Amino acid sequence: MAAIKQFLDLKFKIKDLGRYFLGLEIYKIPQGLAIVQRKFIHELLEEFSCIDLSPVAAPLDLNHKLSADVGNAFADPTRYGALIGQLNFLVNTRPDLAFAV
Repeated sequence: MAAIKQFLDLKFKIKDLGRYFLGLEIYKIPQGLAIVQRKFIHELLEEFSCIDLSPVAAPLDLNHKLSADVGNAFADPTRYGALIGQLNFLVNTRPDLAFAV
């Protein structure tokens, strides 16, 4: 493993992040490997100022009707796109979020 890391560092100037790889945290457990995104989730919540919010069962009231002409437009739609992209990446280890995303 050390030789591979050294070779990759010579070719691509990589940084060894230990058990982190592409935002994934990889642990060896008796049954095999566990992949989590705890650090990614924490950074995502901080970036979008959601770190102190309480969890909910559903993001909206179940009977809420959405409409294109009601409410305020986003000040920066690219920020919303960035959030959706990061949530899509999170679905890799949290498939239960796929429908909501």
